[in-house]
Amino acid sequence: MKKILSLVLALSFAAALLAGCGAGSAAGSTPSASAAGSAAASAALSGTVGTNGSTSMEKVIGALSEAFMSANPGVKVTYDPTGSGTGIQAAAAGTTDLGLSSRALKDDEKAGGLTSVTVALDGIAIIVNKANTVGDLTLDQIAGLYTGKITNWKDVGGPDAPVVAEGREAGSGTRDGFESIVKGKEGCK
Repeated sequence: MKKILSLVLALSFAAALLAGCGAGSAAGSTPSASAAGSAAASAALSGTVGTNGSTSMEKVIGALSEAFMSANPGVKVTYDPTGSGTGIQAAAAGTTDLGLSSRALKDDEKAGGLTSVTVALDGIAIIVNKANTVGDLTLDQIAGLYTGKITNWKDVGGPDAPVVAEGREAGSGTRDGFESIVKGKEGCK
C-alpha cells in the first residue's frame, strides 16, 4: 500500500506542477467532474509519505505537499532536507518513500532498482562578487577557477586578486551536477 501511495503522490506532484502551468480547464472537463474525481481519490488515500533529499527542492516539495495534503486530508507528507545523495540512498535503503534529487540517477542507482520522475528543472548559476570586474567567463575558465587550476582573477580578465571559491556541501545534487559539467572535482574552501 505504501508503494502505491508513494507512486500516486509522485505522479500527483508531477501533475500538480504541470497543471499549474496550464491556462485553464481541459476541453470537455467540468469543475464538478474534477471535484468528484478528486473527492473519490481523497477518500481512498490515507497514511504518511516520507520524502528525503534535495535541499533545492524545499520550496517545490513544500508547495506540492501542501496541495496534496489539502486534496487528500488522510495523508501526511513529511520532508527531510538532507541533500540529493542522502535522499537517493534513503530511497534505495527503503528508509524513505521518495528520494528527492536535483541530479539525474547514476547507472548504478538505476541498476539498484531506483526510477526517477522529473517534477521540475532548475539551473546552476555562477555568482561573482559585485566588486570583481570579470565578465563573460567561458566554461573552461569556470572549470579552472573551480578546480584550482586558475588561482588569480587576473588570469581571466579580472583584478589581481586570489580566487576564493565557495560551493555546495558534499552530497548536494547541484554540486554533483556542476562537477559533471566542469568535468572536475571542486577546489572550494
